[in-house]
Amino acid sequence: MKLVPSKEMKIDLLPEQEKQLCSKETIKAIFAKDDKHECLAFDIYMEKQLVGFAMFCEQMEGIFFLWNYAIDAKHQHKGIGAEALQEVMAYMLSHYPVKAFTTTYSCCEEAL
Repeated sequence: MKLVPSKEMKIDLLPEQEKQLCSKETIKAIFAKDDKHECLAFDIYMEKQLVGFAMFCEQMEGIFFLWNYAIDAKHQHKGIGAEALQEVMAYMLSHYPVKAFTTTYSCCEEAL
């Protein structure tokens, strides 16, 4: 996998997943105002195909919150998500002063 720094989400989500992440417009706006460079985002490529997006924001020194993470709708259910997340976290650990990662999740009622 290859990670490319990004300032916008270029992947497509399923309609029910769009509620779980920031909108593409919101992500662009965050980076337009992020003059302290507290947020980092990456396009995730498998070979030459864009397959995912990951966005982290530093909450406190060395504490990075995984704010938005998704695999493109046409690449889901292929085992890419877990592998890509491991790659992104390994990259973060080797390139940034990461002490810890944090995140949260939302659960859809349909999944229950």
